[in-house]
Amino acid sequence: MKVVSVIAEYNPFHNGHLHQINQIRERFGRDCAIISIMSGNFVQRGGPAILDKWTRTETAIASGIDLVIESPVVYATGSAEVFAYGGVAAARAAGICSHLVFGSESGELRPLEMIADLLNDEPEEYRNFLKTHLDEGMSYPVARSLALYEFTSDPTIRDTISSPNNILAVEYLKAIRKLNCENLTPFTFKREGAEYNDDDYDPDIHPSASAIRRIFASDDLTSADLMRSLHTAMPSSSLSLLTDSYRKGNCIRSTGSFSSEIITRLLASCGPELSAYAGMIEGLENRLIGLVRSGSLNGSDVEELVRAGSTRRYPGSTVRRALFSMLLGITSEDRKIASLPVAPYYLRVLGFNKKGRYLLKLMRKTAKCPVITRCSDFREFPANEENRNLLRVASLDIAATDIWSQKTSGQCGRDFSTPPISFPR
Repeated sequence: MKVVSVIAEYNPFHNGHLHQINQIRERFGRDCAIISIMSGNFVQRGGPAILDKWTRTETAIASGIDLVIESPVVYATGSAEVFAYGGVAAARAAGICSHLVFGSESGELRPLEMIADLLNDEPEEYRNFLKTHLDEGMSYPVARSLALYEFTSDPTIRDTISSPNNILAVEYLKAIRKLNCENLTPFTFKREGAEYNDDDYDPDIHPSASAIRRIFASDDLTSADLMRSLHTAMPSSSLSLLTDSYRKGNCIRSTGSFSSEIITRLLASCGPELSAYAGMIEGLENRLIGLVRSGSLNGSDVEELVRAGSTRRYPGSTVRRALFSMLLGITSEDRKIASLPVAPYYLRVLGFNKKGRYLLKLMRKTAKCPVITRCSDFREFPANEENRNLLRVASLDIAATDIWSQKTSGQCGRDFSTPPISFPR
């Protein structure tokens, strides 16, 4: 039996995700197993997921995923490189995954692998081009695409590395090589439907998650409005859970829900204190503190702060991730320990179906790190130097769940009280 891994957020789960699952089963056989390494309650673009990780797990399993493993928040909220590294490391650590499947605008592995190999080696001439553009104040993604073009003199490379899914695909391939994943074969499908960051909703194609979230964040929206607006964009099971969560208030509609906490944190802090947090580099923390204390912002919304704090060097997504790293307590040191070759430190299981239960049984024999099905399992690890990194990464996950839950149910400790989703129930 082939075991295919996918790295995802399902924020929310839509028809494009269902299409990918169907493609996998057509390509690898109807009896293949699919493991999803999924972000928890906070996601890569910087900010909260709209639904909690267990609800999103249920939507994924109801639509054909067999086993869901949580990508720790230290990876899930990082750059494309960090996000990809965490997902690939988890797929490798499971010890049963034969393939890693991902979408890309390219739809072909060869050009993506060429770029990945070059970036892993980073020839000196390329590094010089990159440094020049960074010194000019360009953001890292822009500087990198120009440096690659100048080094190779291939104009197609600049276009390839500028597309969001291609960028992630290259990072997956880089991580596979860095981690020596000899038994994990990459495979890419050409992405169909709307672009990854396309906010425009078109019911005639697979809308992006961004477009769905934009509708979800609309003012004066009823659950009936959601059903009417999104019934062509999402599987019925996913849409039903989304509208039910919306009706009960068990959802977070936008990053603005955390505006007061983030701005208060900045007002109460000094630059040196904040500089320890991931993404707060080269004086970004002082710029953000200055903005909130200056009174120049139009309102107290975190997205207004993101817009005001963005520069040519630091685009909005970078600023947003830095702010949420501060909120969640993720430091630069945390990112370093998460990127060590021994990572990940555990595999946290969020849910499974009957086939997934069998995969879980196999993983208990093959996994290169502890398999966690109950959060109380973390209490069995002595608080010593050997377990220091494991317990630190776990504490960040637990805190992230509590911080998310405070905006919905107000309940702390859900990681300890919520068992893995078993489907069908």
